Amino acid sequence: MNYKLILFKILEDLKNIANIEYTLKEEYKPIPNRKFRADFFIEMMICGIFFSIAIEIEGGVWVYGRHNRATGFLKDMKKYNLYAVNNIYLLRYTPQNFSDVVRDLYGFVFNVEEVYYDTNKSIENK
Repeated sequence: MNYKLILFKILEDLKNIANIEYTLKEEYKPIPNRKFRADFFIEMMICGIFFSIAIEIEGGVWVYGRHNRATGFLKDMKKYNLYAVNNIYLLRYTPQNFSDVVRDLYGFVFNVEEVYYDTNKSIENK
């Protein structure tokens, strides 16, 4: 499965529909001075607001792979917590459920837009 191509098509569609701006990076180190990389990293501008989204594809979940052995699991926890404290949203998938990324990225963009426009409408009505 070509994950990068799928993400590119989704983001291009959102660019046309929702007028977002984005950059898509593969195997990217989002936090300076840390060795770990995100499988994919999206920097996105929605309604003039900047967002960072890390996408992790967790392999080996059915064969006692790296992500569910104790050492790998603990390293992943540390990485995911560092994403959170650095304002990076995290989306996690297995190869089997990667198609959910369509729903999740569309939902993310449309939820941000809804909150943005509802907030501005409330401010204008005051």
